Amino acid sequence: MKKWNFQAKSSPKEIFEKLESSLGRAHIFALNKNSKNSMKFRIRKRFLVGLDALNAQNKVILNGEIFQVDTENGSNVEISFTKHPILKWVVYLHIIFILGLLAALIFKSSSNMSIFIFGGILLAVGTLIWLHVEKEFDKNVQEYKALISEIVRD
Repeated sequence: MKKWNFQAKSSPKEIFEKLESSLGRAHIFALNKNSKNSMKFRIRKRFLVGLDALNAQNKVILNGEIFQVDTENGSNVEISFTKHPILKWVVYLHIIFILGLLAALIFKSSSNMSIFIFGGILLAVGTLIWLHVEKEFDKNVQEYKALISEIVRD
């Protein structure tokens, strides 16, 4: 989870209206209003295709809260970015599969070299998938930051 804080010169209601007008049409925006001076919101894209197309979709869930600081100073915006749960499951299941394969190799204590090569390849692929997921997550977080700062600035 990554966190991002910034201050805006508008009130929480104005910031929310800007976000809703630009993102509300895409049906990815949900609002929970807590009090008069604080608003919570959540932005995410739904998975509309199978797990084989995970690479083509944005895998970030954005949870934000807007606080009223002062009437002159504007608002404080706190946003946290998390990975989509389906993506976490895919990575964790792959890790469990690799650990199960390695445990089977250790307990079998076979001298068959092809099984060890297959286990090593699977471990390397799992590591590459994990690195790719982290890189894509960082890229999507930067895109969200640019989008929100552009919307709030206007």
